[in-house]
Amino acid sequence: NPPTLTTTNQQKQNNQPERTPHPWKASLTSHQGGPPPSSSSASYSWYPHMTSSSPQTSIYITCRGHSTPIHLIDAFTSQLRASYRPYNGVDEMEGPTVVEFSPDGRKIYGT
Repeated sequence: NPPTLTTTNQQKQNNQPERTPHPWKASLTSHQGGPPPSSSSASYSWYPHMTSSSPQTSIYITCRGHSTPIHLIDAFTSQLRASYRPYNGVDEMEGPTVVEFSPDGRKIYGT
């Protein structure tokens, strides 16, 4: 059975000692291309065949929209692996606001 989440109020009601919260730390942080974007202006997508035991597959793509490229980021090191610069019909770079891998992971889609 999966573990049950117990809140501090439930612990007090059941006369259980209050536990000190675990000092969780982020397992992934990335600040490629400047400060982290606000949640309303960024999109990311994990590689669909990603497994954390295989560093080659531990990647994700991200975009910030406007005139910025799509970035392929290494999830272990936060290093930039590649940049993709999409161009519109009049040959101007136009970054998407949403990115996604195709289900087989061979293509990147942006809108």
